[in-house]
Parts: sequence; C-alpha cells; structure tokens
Amino acid sequence: MKPEFLNSYAAAIALLLSSAASAAPPADAGPQIRIATPAGPPVLGPALVPAPVPAPAAALVTPPVRNAAALGGPSEPGAGATVPVALAAALAAGTPPLVAAAVSPVISTLTDSRDATAAAVVSRQHWVPSRDTHIPATLVHPADTQQPLPLVLLLHGHGGTRHEAGGFTRLARALAERGIATIRMDFPGCGESIEPFRQNNLTNMLADARAARRYAAAQLAIDPERQGLVGFSMGGRVALHLAPELRGLRALTLWAPSATDGAAHLMDYVGGPQHWAAMRTQAAAQGYAPFTTFWGQRQQLGARWFTDLEASRPVPIIQQFSEALLVVYGSEDPVIPPASARAVVEQAGNARTAVLHEVTGADHGFGLFDNRPELTEETVRISAEFLAAELMAPGQDTALALANPARDAPARHQEPML
Repeated sequence: MKPEFLNSYAAAIALLLSSAASAAPPADAGPQIRIATPAGPPVLGPALVPAPVPAPAAALVTPPVRNAAALGGPSEPGAGATVPVALAAALAAGTPPLVAAAVSPVISTLTDSRDATAAAVVSRQHWVPSRDTHIPATLVHPADTQQPLPLVLLLHGHGGTRHEAGGFTRLARALAERGIATIRMDFPGCGESIEPFRQNNLTNMLADARAARRYAAAQLAIDPERQGLVGFSMGGRVALHLAPELRGLRALTLWAPSATDGAAHLMDYVGGPQHWAAMRTQAAAQGYAPFTTFWGQRQQLGARWFTDLEASRPVPIIQQFSEALLVVYGSEDPVIPPASARAVVEQAGNARTAVLHEVTGADHGFGLFDNRPELTEETVRISAEFLAAELMAPGQDTALALANPARDAPARHQEPML
C-alpha cells in the first residue's frame, strides 16, 4: 500500500468500510485494529500493517502521550501504541458515528508483539469497554496459557500513563517471565485516553480498573484465587479501595502510595487548604478547575476529583487487610514522604506478611525521570520477586517476608536487606 494513500483520511475510512463485509472477519483476515473515537465506540477494521510491529517507518506514527507520568512527571517517548498514519488521523479528527455502526465488531487487539529478549512473553494493546467509553489497556502474559494464570492489575499515578515511563512496562515483562499475567490501563485524560482529564476521579478510575480485570479474565484463563494489585502513588489509593472487592487477592504492592484518609495531603499538593477550597468551588461552578503540577503539566480537575478524594478512607482498609503487603518508597521522595509510606506498614496489623522496602536515593519517580535506571531496576525487581513468591505459591510466607512490624514489634521498623 502506498504511503500517499495512507495519508488520506477519506481513503482510510473508505478502506475500513470496504473491509467490513460481514459481521465477523474471515479466518485468514489477519490482525485486526480497533480505533477509539471521541464520538462513539472504537471503529473496527483490518490492520493496515502486518503484525508484529515494527513496520516501515513511513507508514507508522506514534500517537502523542498527552499526559505525563506519575504525578505530572515527564512522559516517556514512544509510549503510545504504534498505528498507521491514516488511522491516527482518523482518531485525531473523530470518525463519524455512521462509520462506527457500519464496521462490524471483530477483535480488540491494536498490536501483537513478542519481546525480543524473552520470546515467551506476549504483549497486546486493547480498547476495553468501561462506563460509556473505551479505555486503552495493555495485556501482557506468558505465551504458554495452557494453565490458568495469576493476574495482577497495574494502576498508574495521577497524570501518569499505563507505562509509567517504562516502569510498568518492565514490571509487566518481569511478571510474565515468572508466569503471571498483567493488565494496565490509562485512566481518564491520561496517556492515550480519549476522555478529558476532568473525567479523572476515583469513581471512574475504580470503574476502569474493574472493567480491565473483567476484560483480562475474558481474554485468558485466569485463576480467580491468585490475584494481585500494584498501585503507584494515586494508583496506590485506587488499589486500596479496590482491594476489599477482590475475593482472590493475595498480594498488594504499593509504590509511594497516596494512602492517607481524606484530602489533607492532596491539599498541600495543590497549594494548601485555601487554594483547595477555591479550586473546589470553581470546579463545582464550571465543571473543572485549571491546575498546573510541579512539573508544568496542565490539568483540568473536575468537581468529582475533589469530592471523591475528600470522601476517600484508605486507612481502615489497610488496617483490615489480611494478605501479603509490600510497600516500596524512595528515601528522597518529596511528594509522599518516607514517613507516610512507613505508616502504611505500621497500620497493616492484620496483614499476613508486611514488607517495607526503601529505595535509597530515589525520589517519587524511582529513577524513572532522572536517568537513574538502577533505582528503577531495584523497584521492579523487588516487586516482581514479591508478587511471584506470593502468587505462584499462594498462602506461603515468601523469602522477602519479615515479621509484621505493626503486629509483632510496634515500636520497630524492619526493612529487608535486598
């Protein structure tokens, strides 16, 4: 196919329509692609380039990552899904609803790639139905899916992306190499989300996490008794609120979690209680309040962002949590102070296993945004080993586990020498 043809939006739509001849693709149709549009559900049609990627550079673009990672840190280059130029143009321009209705639903895979260094790992990008929209998600799993797999949800931070500057990408790969499937999604207004940031709130994030979990279970044979959660910063708060719902949850890993009751800590983040009150009033009046993060990321905070956080109570959930817990924090974190991370483990008096790990020298980004890969590698390694030990041999104490400092030695902090 000629690149000049691909550069025509009208031609791309014509190609999609002409390809949708029946309600199901023929057996030899090849890889399919789902395009998300602001006007309606994703448009479906044949992929214009062969999978797996890469394909010729002239025929591909990488959609921009609108939002930065982990509380407004800089985005990683090339984090978006690789799609043909014409399809990216269609996504940007918005496809007419009649096209969405005319193209038959097939499969939801955007790309299908196998890791070059670990051929046993499969990574696919999907558009997952959630609420009244579709959310971008990445499902990673071992190639061998003959037996039911443990599943871990990866939940990113405020203003981040599902890749977390490569941190979640590496963790997903490490877990797949250990026999564990993961799914991670972009929350509203983040990464490749087709929603505005004003839709970003705990209610919607929890709904999207539930939808992603259901979707993964529909795609793969998942062991319902071996579930895990990983939450980074605000994603930690989401994970904590999701935890009581997961019957088979065996392991919870929190990276620098936002885990205090109410919005007191977040008030400091936006400039103090008075500024919070003014922004909350503005959001209630006009639907959102403009906000610029420490890193210069501009956001529109919706009214529900404020009210959900004010009503949030993660501490009782921590106190009642009875499975395995790992809290990882940076010794130099200015956003979630080390004392806040330590407090989570102190509060987890009923946890079967509670591990506190300090990444010495790390700030809130665990080396992801200041070119310190050794810090990221430590964070990923500790997390992968902990989750694998808990989920591949559920119910047993792991090699990382220590006596619970809140239950067995309240006055003493214990951290593994790893």
